[in-house]
Amino acid sequence: PESAQRLHLKDRKRILRALEVYYETGETITAHNVRTQAIPARYNPLWLGLDFEPRALLYDRINLRVSIMLEQGLLEAMKLKRYDEISISDLCDRLEIPRKSFYRYFVGKDGALQALIDHTLSDCNEIALLGWNGSTALDEQVQLRFFSYWMAHRDFLDVIQDNGFQHLLLDRTDAIVDRMKENREPGSFAREQVEYFVAHGLMATVLRWHQLGFPASPEEMAAIFG
Repeated sequence: PESAQRLHLKDRKRILRALEVYYETGETITAHNVRTQAIPARYNPLWLGLDFEPRALLYDRINLRVSIMLEQGLLEAMKLKRYDEISISDLCDRLEIPRKSFYRYFVGKDGALQALIDHTLSDCNEIALLGWNGSTALDEQVQLRFFSYWMAHRDFLDVIQDNGFQHLLLDRTDAIVDRMKENREPGSFAREQVEYFVAHGLMATVLRWHQLGFPASPEEMAAIFG
């Protein structure tokens, strides 16, 4: 009874553990813990720990890890259902978390979708823009990494196409380029416009390449655009 009042209904692991102890020993998990904790320790433990400074960076990394877990949960759900058929409850049930845990990171599922798109785009756009030499051309090896990246993320492109979200990729491409510009010295107006041209052109090419079923290999695509 004590554990039943304390545990959340979606805390599946702890509920199963409590039931396992009860059926194996006849004791509730609370009584079991009280009894076993009273047994003197067989060893003198030495506790070692690592201190992570600054703490704010640690919390940022934890939050990022949880955010990505939620985003990937949405991606997996979209492989089975259309986006508009997925509820927050569906997503939380799939991840075995309470709804309040989801709302700590996102206001709704649209926020999770935007974060999923942003994280997926940020890696590939960084590959492209870091390899850009100031013209409309990219190094062939950079192109190969770029197209290989998207072929490896075919499942993401599948759900984007199935739900008609191609325009979101192009819209968020602008936001990613803007964010990357914040982290470096400002360039000329002409350079910035070419960056948008390169990013949008590559993204539109990827969408068409995927729509046609990847008829060319990443190596062939790199040779064409390199």
